[in-house]
Order: sequence, then C-alpha cells, then structure tokens
Amino acid sequence: MISHVLPPWMLRQGYVGLAVATLLSSLIYAGCLIVYRLFMSPIAKFPGPRIAAATHYYEFYYNWWLQGQYIFKLEELHEKYGMRLNPISLTGFLNLCRTHHSNQS
Repeated sequence: MISHVLPPWMLRQGYVGLAVATLLSSLIYAGCLIVYRLFMSPIAKFPGPRIAAATHYYEFYYNWWLQGQYIFKLEELHEKYGMRLNPISLTGFLNLCRTHHSNQS
C-alpha cells in the first residue's frame, strides 16, 4: 500500500525516509501557500508588508516576543499602508467601499 506512494530509497530507510518525505511535503506545501498568498490571492493586490501578507508570524512576533505590541504596530501600518494586516484580513475595507459608493452618487 505505502510502496506505491513512496520511492524505493525511502522504503529502505524505514521511518527516516517517512520523516524526510513528511518534511519535504510540508516544505513544498508551505512554499506553495506563500506563493499563493503573495501573488494569486484575491487580496494580494492590497498594500502591506510582504511578511505579513505571507504568514501570521509577523503578528505572532509582535504579540508574543514584544508582549502585545501588535495593536500599536497596527496603527503604524494603517498609516503607512492603509489596508493589509495578515494573509487573510484587510483593515479599512468597509470604509473604502463606502467612500467608493458615495463618490459614485
């Protein structure tokens, strides 16, 4: 069953080969996810720090290592970029929509 999926050199290695295969597939997945978030995501075109657009580690760093300073960094990022906070959220998007619709009327 597993011999159809893994190459022969991994089967000879036993659990080491399985660990290598798991590590390689995890790295490939992470790389593809970062490429998607930076270039192909529907919110990829919005401005913001690239590390914040790619991963949640930016937010983690400010909240964990700098002991909850992310809220203050958000204000700075909002003034500089206006929109992008992390890979899955935007700030000010509703205000942008309201401004756009009020300018059309």
